[in-house]
Amino acid sequence: MGTQSLENLKRCSIVALGGSTTEDRILSINETWTSKVEQILGDHNLIDENCQDIQIINAGVSGHTIATSKNLIDSWILRSKIKPKAFFVYHGINDFKTKNLW
Repeated sequence: MGTQSLENLKRCSIVALGGSTTEDRILSINETWTSKVEQILGDHNLIDENCQDIQIINAGVSGHTIATSKNLIDSWILRSKIKPKAFFVYHGINDFKTKNLW
């Protein structure tokens, strides 16, 4: 963390969006890709030198598509108290099943 004073350090959030591939319902919390990325980013201080702690908020929901993730960002996340440093978006097959996505 370099020479940053402790009072300037903060918790930094990242929001993970996607369908079941992000939700990872069948895995334990420590086995999910979001948990593993959170640990790697925290261990190596890869987001921001002012971040004391990295928190990935898993907002994955089975069945969601890129369009529903965009709606989630527009209608909920940007209006909430959460001010994420970044978004991770990881989608799978749900977008292939969606008609008229664009």
